[in-house]
Formats: sequence, C-alpha cells, structure tokens
Amino acid sequence: MKPIYGLVVFSLLIAGCEKIYEEPKDSVKEGIEAIHQLNSSISIVPVIEHINSRFAQEGMDLLIKQKLETELNAEILWIDSVFGNNEEVFLKVKLMGDNRIFRNDYMGEMEISVKRNYLELGSEVLVKISNSNPLVIHNEKNESFSLRGNIEIQRTLTNTIEVDLRGLSIVTDSDAYHWEGSLTYKWVSGENIPGVINDIVHVSGNGVLKDENDIEFSWDITTPLSWNLEPACTRYFTSGVLLVKDDDRYHINFDPFENGACNDIVKITKAGKSYEINLAD
Repeated sequence: MKPIYGLVVFSLLIAGCEKIYEEPKDSVKEGIEAIHQLNSSISIVPVIEHINSRFAQEGMDLLIKQKLETELNAEILWIDSVFGNNEEVFLKVKLMGDNRIFRNDYMGEMEISVKRNYLELGSEVLVKISNSNPLVIHNEKNESFSLRGNIEIQRTLTNTIEVDLRGLSIVTDSDAYHWEGSLTYKWVSGENIPGVINDIVHVSGNGVLKDENDIEFSWDITTPLSWNLEPACTRYFTSGVLLVKDDDRYHINFDPFENGACNDIVKITKAGKSYEINLAD
C-alpha cells in the first residue's frame, strides 16, 4: 500500500502546481517595460532621501557634504537660508554617474528645496529637474531613461513620506510620458540612521502613465513593494505585487519563491499564464 499512497500524494502535488511557461519575453514585453519605467522613475527618491536625511540628522556640515559628494559622485551646492539651523534649505545637486551606493547610475542636475527640518512632520520637499538638463538614469542593461519636471514630497509620519509624481515626465528613446499618481514610502528599518544605506522601505500607491493623447498603462501596487537598499541587493524589489493594465492585465509578483531574495526574478501572469522572468537578462 505504501507505493500507491506515495503515488497518490505525488500526483496531487503535481496537479496543484502552477504551470510556468517558458515562452519568449515578448509574451509579456509591455509588463516588463512598465517595470523598468516605474523602477527608473521612483528610484531617484531614495537618492533624494539619502541627501536630505544625512543633512537633517548630521547637520549642514562641510564634511558631510564632502562624504555625500564622494558616495554619489556628485557636486552639491547648498544655501541654508536660515543660517545653519536647517529650517529652510536649497540644494543644487549635479550627479555625474558611477555612484558608490545605488545600482542605477544617475547623470544630470536637480534642485532640491526643503521647507522645515526634513525629519519634522509636515516638512515639504520640492525637487525640480529641468528640460534643458534632465536627469538621465542608466541601469545594468545599458538602458537609459531621462526624467524631467517636478517631484513633491511631504513627511506624514516619522517613518513615512508621501511622494507626488504628477509633475514628473519620463523619456524613453523617442517617446515621452507623463506620470500621474502618488506613492507612499514607509521605512521598515533604518529610519533613525542617517542616509538610506541598508534601509528597508515598503512602497505603495497607484496611478497612470500617459503620453500626449492616451493612457499608456495604469499601475496599482496591490501588495506593498519591499525595497532593500543594501548596495549589493537588486535594484528591483524583493517582494510585493504590482498590477499593470493596458490592453492586457499583468500581475507582477516580485517574490515568486516567497523568500525575499535579492535577485532579479519576477513572475508575470497574463491571461491566466505565468512566466518567470529574469529582469537582468
């Protein structure tokens, strides 16, 4: 009887397993493109957070400025309008690529203005990226995207910021798109340590990406995306679920093996078929 019992159990396990299709990436190409566009756009927020939190917690100090410039391979010009108390700050940041912290590379300029101490509830940040000198983002696949426009950030809790993307545009090759939507960044660990190195952040929110005439796709984070900001970890998310809709629906699971690993593998489900995709390929 034992062999029969084992065969029944094995058969049930096989029947309960989800079939993973090995068809070409073209089957879910639009879903993959949505991941890259969203990731490239919102990945600049931890860079901004790294700068603001270090100055807010360690002071507007020349040594801190030099450390940031080394870490980010950047030139930072600051004007503290209230003489050193960090209540109202204006920064000009020039990023020159090959930074030492983040997996994406950033080249270009942005202006950051902070009202009130950045760590206080209700503090507001306005980030401006000009059309004439956009912020160009390069990833490990040698793809590039450029960001232009404004990002607005407000601190709502000691470990939470709200990010408004409505003034931000992204250019991919010859196509230009405009973001509409908002995000919540909630720090799970590291919020009391200056900078963002090794922090873990949960990201939630929804919105649409539009061109001049039509909606390119809508996006909704149905399970918060976990972002591990350890330098050696993936530039993508280690868990969470993203739903993308255009003419089709893409259910994107960033933790298909349910282990929170720092890898680039996602599971994309479209029309009832699931595909395991390595985003680094």
